[in-house]
Amino acid sequence: MKGGEHRPVGLREEENQRLAIGVSGDFPYLHFRSSDHKPRMDLVLDEQGKPGLLMYDDIAVRVALGILTAVRLKVEQNQLVAGIE
Repeated sequence: MKGGEHRPVGLREEENQRLAIGVSGDFPYLHFRSSDHKPRMDLVLDEQGKPGLLMYDDIAVRVALGILTAVRLKVEQNQLVAGIE
């Protein structure tokens, strides 16, 4: 490629997304990734509309804030998995 040209990136591929905004079931979320494609922050709402904020380092979730009593949160392979209990 010539200097200054950029190859198009497929944004449907999760590893190319730096910011993902969406809905899983009835629950909205925001997912932020760093330039190394690792998750760094997730903002989720539970079924009562209460927010949860999770912040990651290179290893695991290091900060979890919010009212998460009705939401089951766990990390599998450094990915957030949320489900209603």
